[in-house]
Amino acid sequence: MGNYSKGANGTISGKFGSVVGSSWRGIDYLRGLPKKSKKPISDLQLAVRAKFALSAAQLSPIKDVLYIGFGDKKLSTITGYNAAVRVFISTCILGEYPDYTVAYPKMQLSKGGGVTPQLKHVSLEVDGGGMLTLNWTYVPKRNAFADDTVMAVVYNTTSKLYEVNDSATRAEDTLTIDMDADAGNVLHIWIFCITRDGLKVSATQYVGSVTLP
Repeated sequence: MGNYSKGANGTISGKFGSVVGSSWRGIDYLRGLPKKSKKPISDLQLAVRAKFALSAAQLSPIKDVLYIGFGDKKLSTITGYNAAVRVFISTCILGEYPDYTVAYPKMQLSKGGGVTPQLKHVSLEVDGGGMLTLNWTYVPKRNAFADDTVMAVVYNTTSKLYEVNDSATRAEDTLTIDMDADAGNVLHIWIFCITRDGLKVSATQYVGSVTLP
């Protein structure tokens, strides 16, 4: 792969003969078309592909959240989503191919650098109407600002859908989410904080799992 400067006709985009022109993060480049392999796919390759497929199924619906949660400038060589996929594959996939399962408590939706504190004394409640309530205690301290946004992410393992809510602040001490889901649905919940300028986040906190009554 090589990068190139714009010529008289601008940049090349798409397939052009035996090469493909594209751009990434403002850098224009050319790459050759991949060669088709005649070798049979090994079990190891199938296992790796299955892990990436599982990662995409689990994380792609919340790409916007991951771009924020893994948005540290130190990760500028890769996207927040790709950084999250790396962590997911290395820590969250259990079992042997093809029977993989997800370790939800190990999922990380943010990569805090230790500057922004996590929430204190987090608890979880759910009522018969499908209302999910998160409570915490606001403790004023260095880099824990009252107006930090609390990002809550809920995954319904029954419907395979996410609910994302960022309507609460650190100082409000509580957040209620109407899940609008059926009794018996199993939920997993994570939270992290985002600073007022949107540049720093706290490390992910796994709040727990509940079954809707």
